Amino acid sequence: MHRTLPRLRARTIFFDIDDTITTGTGTGTGPGETAVSTLVRVVASVNRLDSRAAREKIESVFDPERESMDGRFAALGITERAYWDALMDWMPSAVAALPDAVSAVKALHASGYRLYPATTNGRIICRAKLAIAGLADFDGSRYFHGLFGGAEIHPAGKSCGGFFSNLLARTSSSPETTVHVGDLPEVDLRFAREAGIGQVVLPRRGQPMDWVMEEGGLYVNSLELLPGMLMLPDRCG
Repeated sequence: MHRTLPRLRARTIFFDIDDTITTGTGTGTGPGETAVSTLVRVVASVNRLDSRAAREKIESVFDPERESMDGRFAALGITERAYWDALMDWMPSAVAALPDAVSAVKALHASGYRLYPATTNGRIICRAKLAIAGLADFDGSRYFHGLFGGAEIHPAGKSCGGFFSNLLARTSSSPETTVHVGDLPEVDLRFAREAGIGQVVLPRRGQPMDWVMEEGGLYVNSLELLPGMLMLPDRCG
């Protein structure tokens, strides 16, 4: 066990969502229980269509398996609120909060860091998952300075270095004073570093050591350690 935590100098923190702040429960993801099928049910109910016709209507507007549904609600004949309410009925059975991440987000917000999501999820799905964690609601988040869907940042979502470069520009952040937190080395570590973000923290909740450095990534066994590692630049000695 390490006695001394490494020090990270940051103003901005990017947070992945899936398997970083929330995780799938494995109980609400069977047939008919996905974000897309929830959309199908809402479109069918509001427009008085059967499920096949509702899916055809959706697919005439966009590809729900590959594209974000944000901004398409009017074209589907529904309101964003109607879809949100349906998500909130279904999602608690499929998604759960990771308590160490929730604790870290609240502590970092209270300490004055600027927090933003770094996710391929669409804006409403991002907001809904954060709501499951008690970090957002329909109107937004008191803990995050801005909530962006992945396609708003880059058409390919988080699967390229350009995503992180665009997110830095969108949030007026410097890579030297930004920390990215995410669970996948092949995505979160690789592409964040390609964009010049040298401080990348990855939760590895089963490891015996509090933290280890591996191939440029800082792996921690709990994100509750994160607030103790960070320091605002103007407080650095």
